[in-house]
Amino acid sequence: PVLNTGMPQGIVGSNPTPSARFFFEKPPSSASFVNPMFPSLSIRFKVLSGFGLAIAAVAVIATLSLRSTRSFIATAEWVSHTHRVLETHEALLRHLMEAESAARGFLITGDELMNDFFEQAVSEANETEADLRKLVSDDPDQLERLKTIRKRMDRKLTALNGLIDLRRKQGGEAALNRFSAMGQEGSMLEIRA
Repeated sequence: PVLNTGMPQGIVGSNPTPSARFFFEKPPSSASFVNPMFPSLSIRFKVLSGFGLAIAAVAVIATLSLRSTRSFIATAEWVSHTHRVLETHEALLRHLMEAESAARGFLITGDELMNDFFEQAVSEANETEADLRKLVSDDPDQLERLKTIRKRMDRKLTALNGLIDLRRKQGGEAALNRFSAMGQEGSMLEIRA
């Protein structure tokens, strides 16, 4: 026998289960619907809360992005600074090698044009060393290394000037013999170390 409950039946001869009733019952109207998690909150409050959370999330993401971008820019500036220091250091070494090559050329040939190249390379080396000093002025360790380079540079340039003077006074053979006796001791390679 079928019981008459006033609700649609599931299988003939049985009452619907509680889960089946959910599908057959009329949904409550929106005015009378109450969320079981937040029974006393109005729809307006819920919508405003949702927008507020979304805006807060965007603000947090924007703040994190800004911090990350600032950090990236600072790092990029330091990398750029490091590249400028390395390039300036290489330019200094190049000018010193040019000075040494021009001095050797003068010792061999006695050509004053080679002496002019020497003087120009020395001038450029001094300017580049001053630029390098400005670039590393914020780092005491680098300034100390640069002082060492400057001492070696001055010692080498003084030796080369002495050889040039010897070439002018005593001739090429005396200057070349002295240069050969110096060997690697006065080489610009020690400045690179």
